[in-house]
Amino acid sequence: MAKRNWLRIDSVSRHFRASRIVLLVALCLLSAVSCKGRDDREEIRNRYGPPDERVVQGTDPFWTETWYYYDRGVAYEFHRSAPRCGGDRDYYLYAEYILGPGGSIAKRKVVLPPEQGSETVLGP
Repeated sequence: MAKRNWLRIDSVSRHFRASRIVLLVALCLLSAVSCKGRDDREEIRNRYGPPDERVVQGTDPFWTETWYYYDRGVAYEFHRSAPRCGGDRDYYLYAEYILGPGGSIAKRKVVLPPEQGSETVLGP
């Protein structure tokens, strides 16, 4: 009788260990799929090609990356979010600049999230 109980406990123990492994693999796959960050830079690169000049400034939380397209007369400023699961970050378009003569900034258009409206145009 005691031997039969040990066999039952050993069977439950093996089943529990296998379930933990399956659960761990499922969680790893879920985090790998769900943690991919948004990157608006890809959309701009696909639309206009690589920038003529790329300037990265600052560190978190004041990090910015600005892409200059002199032929088009525009520049795009990107900011990034704090690290999320897996260390991924969101890189989002923060502002679009209209460049004047010599590459100076003539106007700044701040890109707002959809819930706040479409955009705000500011002077130089």
